[in-house]
Amino acid sequence: MYSHSSIRKNCFTVVVGNPVESRYDRIIERYGGRIVGIHKEHTMLPDGRLYDEKMYEILRTDYMKHRKKLITPIRRFFIALKEVGER
Repeated sequence: MYSHSSIRKNCFTVVVGNPVESRYDRIIERYGGRIVGIHKEHTMLPDGRLYDEKMYEILRTDYMKHRKKLITPIRRFFIALKEVGER
């Protein structure tokens, strides 16, 4: 996401209660982002009701720090996969 661009920060939102919300929470945690806050009764869906909206952000600097930590387990996986293939 940040490796080949000059983007400084990525912001995104999700309607609270949406099934994808827990996935976004894990992504934010994994890549060093943060939950900025919740806008109460912010988004109206087709059912006519207002829903809360959760806001997220990931800064390039935080992403790059956390990305380095994730590369090592991935490399270990591919090394192990290669060793299994050589047997």
